[in-house]
Amino acid sequence: MKRNIYILIIILAGIIVSCKPEDFKPIGEPKSKVELLNGSWTISKVNQTDVNAANKGFPMEVQQMEITNSFPANPFTDLSINFNSVSGNFTVSKGNSFSNWPNSGNWEFDNPSYPSKLMLYTTTDTITLGISNLSNLNALTPKITFREVKQLQSGNKMIDVIYYDYTFTKQ
Repeated sequence: MKRNIYILIIILAGIIVSCKPEDFKPIGEPKSKVELLNGSWTISKVNQTDVNAANKGFPMEVQQMEITNSFPANPFTDLSINFNSVSGNFTVSKGNSFSNWPNSGNWEFDNPSYPSKLMLYTTTDTITLGISNLSNLNALTPKITFREVKQLQSGNKMIDVIYYDYTFTKQ
């Protein structure tokens, strides 16, 4: 029994001696999301989600479909957007893609430090896109996904009908 106590004391002493604070190097200030978005981005993937099917719990293959190359003569991958973080301007190059996005205008986040929405402004319209993931903005191959919501009027309210999730890769 004494031997077990001695072993326990030695183990505890070893743990206590080996415990020391780690020397973490400072990671610095977080990078600006506005600056990280600066540059040219091209669509790499588009998913379409049927909101009604999702709400009813239909199988995933009914709820969601990848439509990136559903129109071979008009692929979504032709669309690219260039963000200028200094001027706040954007330009869209549509190529042959089917797109209702404006050709140019101004852009901004709803919150520059913790954005959840991107607004594209023109003189006549505003497109608001949800941001689903910012963690890949600082990756080796930066990516970001924007969600466009299509709605229909039902009585006196608007209901979500289709979600388009556009995944962009930085060029």
